[in-house]
Amino acid sequence: MIYYAAGLLASALMLLYRRPVARTSPLRQLSIPSDALAARLEGRGSRATSTLALVASFSVLTVVASLRYGIGTDYLARYVPMFLAVRQGAEVDVEPGYLALNQAVASVTDEYQWLFALVSVLTMVLVYRFIVRMSLNPALSVFLFVFGGFYLEAFNLGRQGLAVAILLNTVELVMRRKQLGFVLLTLLAASMHLSALVWFAVWPLMWVRLNRFWRIFLTVAIAAVVYLVPELFGSLVGQVAPEYAWYFQSNYGGVRLFDPGGVAIAVILFVLSAIFLRGGPGDRYTTVVVNLQAYLVAILAATLFVAYAFSRLTYYFSPILLLALPLLLSRIHDRLVRRLAMLVIMVALVAVFQWKFIEWRAHEVWPYVWIFDRP
Repeated sequence: MIYYAAGLLASALMLLYRRPVARTSPLRQLSIPSDALAARLEGRGSRATSTLALVASFSVLTVVASLRYGIGTDYLARYVPMFLAVRQGAEVDVEPGYLALNQAVASVTDEYQWLFALVSVLTMVLVYRFIVRMSLNPALSVFLFVFGGFYLEAFNLGRQGLAVAILLNTVELVMRRKQLGFVLLTLLAASMHLSALVWFAVWPLMWVRLNRFWRIFLTVAIAAVVYLVPELFGSLVGQVAPEYAWYFQSNYGGVRLFDPGGVAIAVILFVLSAIFLRGGPGDRYTTVVVNLQAYLVAILAATLFVAYAFSRLTYYFSPILLLALPLLLSRIHDRLVRRLAMLVIMVALVAVFQWKFIEWRAHEVWPYVWIFDRP
């Protein structure tokens, strides 16, 4: 099965990646001592081998993403007609950044697959940059990216998947206090999908140092707000813009998003990290990661029962698990116990992946079809 083969190969190749983290990476300020962190900072190993492994891992996932055909609910229904309209010079109602990508490709070819290839390459470059610079365990993060569902969800999300990849790289900017860079990247993400503007709402909450009580209190408060907002604004939207009223129908979002495995894993990780990962003085890395986990758990819990519009917020917060799990495992000092815990979580993720994408066929990403098999 191509998704399993690509995911396992890409993760295995990253085991050969041994280059040290960049000097500007917030990982260098992490105050949690562990052999996992020490090994990551030192990065012992051949530079050539590391570079080759990184490029090979990136290429495996990028090729599969770029050469897909008809994968995802919006591929043929929305993105192909949009590209063809742009090619013909018609006016298209879409965010300016994504429109610019369409126009750039349409100016040189009438083959829409090049647009999907371009979006896939940009998305994967940004995701791998985030993982390499920010993760304590890049190989595990690549595994989480694939089998945690983020990789296949990007197939379906298209422009929103690219927006998510852009926003991932703002997390480092928050940790490094590069506020202007954060604003510019968030606006760039919004030029691909307007919903990315929600990132500004959590900007000040990313790095505020909270104790255990206030972090849990804030989680409950956010869940309540997300739950109540559709009830407050649903009727208003129905009057002003009826075409968007369905976004506020609770029965649609609740059924669509239900993912018990993902919710369980996120909640468990948050509870454990809220207890153990307090961080030390100046440890912005731990603060930002755990705070973002709190917001993810709040939104996941609330959107099991409320509108589809708000369930889409999980796409922006869920990828923080790519950092949270390696960070949590780094607190387990016994190497054998740490590896056993990692194995248990990996098996659980694969089980959820099989159920969600293969059995339930979420987002219509299975079966895989190559562009070469296009009718």
